[in-house]
Amino acid sequence: SLVRANVLAQLTNLATHPSVARALAEGSVRLHGWVFDIATGGVDVLGASGHSGADAA
Repeated sequence: SLVRANVLAQLTNLATHPSVARALAEGSVRLHGWVFDIATGGVDVLGASGHSGADAA
């Protein structure tokens, strides 16, 4: 979906910010994106790699 693609794009953008990139390299921060499905009430948890995690619904 377009929303999912946007969340993944913004995770990628955020990872390029110098302070975020440094923290990622040090392992002191991890990025996650969540997409809420209003129809089902489910939440799709996305990692910076774009792989879906477990459904949080």
